Parts: sequence; structure tokens; C-alpha cells
Amino acid sequence: MRGFLRLLWEQVTTSFWLWPVLITVASIAGALLAISADTAWPEVIQAPDTARFLFGGSPSGARTALSAIAGAMITIAALVFSTTMVALTLASNQLGPRVMRVFMADRGTKLALGVFIGTFAYCLVGLGAVDDAAGTRFVPRLTVSVAFVLALVGLGVLIYFLHHVARAIQAPVAIASVAAELDRSVARRSRERQDQHDATILPDVTAVDDFVVAAARKGYVQFVDDGALLAAACAHDVEVRVACRAGDFVFPGVPLARVRRPGGWPSSDGRRIADALTGAIAVGEARTPVQDLAFQFDQLIEIGIRALSPGINDPITSLSCLHQCTAALAAVGAQPVPDRVIRDATGRARVVVREREFDDFAGLVFNGLRAYGAGSRLVVLALLDALGQLAVTVPPARHRTLIDHAERIAADARRRIDNEADLRDIAAALAETRARLGGGVRTRAAG
Repeated sequence: MRGFLRLLWEQVTTSFWLWPVLITVASIAGALLAISADTAWPEVIQAPDTARFLFGGSPSGARTALSAIAGAMITIAALVFSTTMVALTLASNQLGPRVMRVFMADRGTKLALGVFIGTFAYCLVGLGAVDDAAGTRFVPRLTVSVAFVLALVGLGVLIYFLHHVARAIQAPVAIASVAAELDRSVARRSRERQDQHDATILPDVTAVDDFVVAAARKGYVQFVDDGALLAAACAHDVEVRVACRAGDFVFPGVPLARVRRPGGWPSSDGRRIADALTGAIAVGEARTPVQDLAFQFDQLIEIGIRALSPGINDPITSLSCLHQCTAALAAVGAQPVPDRVIRDATGRARVVVREREFDDFAGLVFNGLRAYGAGSRLVVLALLDALGQLAVTVPPARHRTLIDHAERIAADARRRIDNEADLRDIAAALAETRARLGGGVRTRAAG
């Protein structure tokens, strides 16, 4: 259940409606409280010492003031929304559509939108309290005064928003935001797997399967709920091996999990365990970063690849993405993370969940940037240097993979770069990278 709550929270926080709705509700509640104070303590509010700080106009003046503030706030709210849409369009074109979720999760924009809409709602409620009928004239002085304060706050928020949106669409800021989210996910992965370093997959878990649970719908695996899987496995006394990973695309018939129970079970039990396991694996229309670390690497790689396109031709932005990915790879490579083995209270291995390894993430980063940047001396040298830097934190057992990537990068560069001086620099960088990674091993990719 906690896992699905995380998935729900991810979906809520990347929507535009949460903060504006909360602020609007709070504004309406504040307006009602202010009106109640105006009604309950008129002698305090109209006392000379208090009245000089509050609105002192007539009912018509109060209506005019509240109407003017409400009209200004809804106009500015429309401006904020339009500016946000323009920023999202620019971000999608320049950085990629997957990065839009980072902008939609940004609290600054939603806070600004909420303040303007909330002030508009506050003024509408305040307008309903003004009474200018003969004999029952009532001016909610405190309510109108608070509206003036909110208008001044809105002015400050507008200045902040203009600065914030201008800064947010800059490539370095967007890359830093994506990278910060990636770093948090890597750290969370480390915490969740810190007790898995000595876990082994028991023979009985990987034995021949008795039952295959297939996907019932098409979509991306968004979340695998360990707790629900363990509960289902214990309830039915079975052993489960999850056949998919977060981020995988599945469709009806594709195995989600493989199940066995010594001695077998009636077909009705098989159907029940299939239903339970299907409910523990969330499948949706789009990938999410909740458990899908590869998706977060993909966001940075997409920015880097777009920056290398002929229409943009911005290798410096691509290098920024490479640097952030290298730092994340260093943290992932230092973690001995096998497939997750989930045990019951007796220590028996009940569930095995597949995980992506360091080699998978290294392939995403270096294969992606190599394919589009092999013709650039600047990018090639940066890729080789990044591979060499990983020698510090990545265990020697994984150096062969890094050397293989270095050889591929150099081979592609030799095919696409004609300048002999550039090729000599690349050859020297390759030799240095080999030396830092343990040297000497040439792979077939080097030709």
C-alpha cells in the first residue's frame, strides 16, 4: 500500500491543480473568518486605534476596491497560465517532452497561480458580505483591508514568478533539477537495498515454474509493490519471481511473474494468486520515476541528445548532462545491488524482484551520447574522460564494461572524424582511459 501511495503522490505532485486548489480553499476559509470577525467584533474593529489601520470607505467604495482587486488577480492568473504554457512549449521543444514533468512538479509556478486565484476567490466572498441597503449598511473593514494586503503580496509573487519562470527554462537549471531528482532516487535505492548485499536467490525460488501470471492490459510497469507481493506469496504459500521491471512495456500475454508451489495447487488457487499478483504490479500509460531509475537517466540523456542535434548544436549542454549522469553512475556502481529478495518472517525467500544493473545504466548513458556525439571531438573526449573517472568508485569487476564503451566510442570517432590531430588526441585519451580502468584489454568493438 505504501508503494501505491508513493505512485499516487507522484501523480498528484506533477499536476497543476493541487496547490492552486489548496490555496483557493484556504483563501475562502480566510475570507469567511475575516467576515465573521467583522461581524462579531464591530466595536473592536471600529475603535479609533484599530480603525486607522483598516479600510474606512463606504459600502460602494468597498465594492469597488474588492471588484478591482478581483479583476486584476484573475487577469494576472490568466497571464501566469499563458506564460507557463509558453515555457512548457519551449521546454518541450528544446529539452524534450519527458522533462515537462519536472516543470509541472515545480512548486513555484503552482504557488504563484494559487495566490492569484486564491485572492480572486477571497474578493468574491468578501463582495457578498458588503451590504449597502438603507438602514443595514455594513462594510467588512477587516475583510477589505486583508484584500489590500493580499493584492500587495500578489504583486510580490508576480515579480517572483517572472524571475522564476525565466530561470526555470534555462537548460542548466532544468538539468540540475532532473539531476537532483535522480540523485535522490539513487540514494533511496541505496537505502532500500542496504540489507540486500548478502542476499542470494535460493534454488527453490528459481526452480521450474508451475504458473505464469500474464499482464491483463498494455502499458508501462509503474510500480512493483514488494509488500503486496510478499503478502500474496505468504497467504498462498508460494514462491514468486517477478518477470518484469519498473519501466518495462507489457501487453496482454506478457509474463508479469512466475509462481511455483511444491506439490502444485488447484486451478482455482492459481487464479486467485494471479489476481493478487496482478494487483501488486501497477501498469499505466506512462513511465514514472517512482521505481524506474532508467527513466530518470533517460530524461538527462534526452536533453543531451537534443542538444547534439543539428538544429540546436549545443554540445556544452550535452556535456552538462554527461557530467550529471556520470556522478549518478558512480553512486550506482558503488552499490552491490542484486535482484531484490523478499523474505518472510521465518527468513524464507518468498519473492524475487528483478532489478536493473550498473551495466544497463552505463549502456543508456554512453551508447546514447556516443551515437549522436561521436562526430564531435569535444564530446568524444568528455565521454572517454567520464569513463576514466568512474574507475575511482566502480568496482574493478565492472571495468571491463567501461573499457568496452571506451573502445566503441573511439571506433565510432575514427569513422566520423577526419582531422588527424583530433584523432591523435582521441587515441591518447583512449590510452589514458584504458590505463585508469586497468588498461590493456581490447574488445571486438575496437576493430
